[in-house]
Amino acid sequence: MKKILSLSNQAVVSKAAHRQTDPIELANQFAALPIEALATTEQTAAFISRSVPAMERDRLTGDGIPYVRIGRLVRYQKSTVLAFVQQNMQRSTSQGGVA
Repeated sequence: MKKILSLSNQAVVSKAAHRQTDPIELANQFAALPIEALATTEQTAAFISRSVPAMERDRLTGDGIPYVRIGRLVRYQKSTVLAFVQQNMQRSTSQGGVA
């Protein structure tokens, strides 16, 4: 849903309209990235079915997926995300760990 602002007879698409909020689209964007590419928090969260606030909490506590900080930007390397998922695979609930 795009919001259009009218400024002096010019149509300007708001910043909010450019943000990708559809989790399926974000997960597809992550999946399409080359293996060494850097993904946004939103793309990574959508791919692993977590919320952005949960990803932020993980960074604060030192849990979760290792990330890259470039200035103020936080990015996740696709290969690291896939390795993290692989390392946390379990065959039964009796193996322990967090669900």
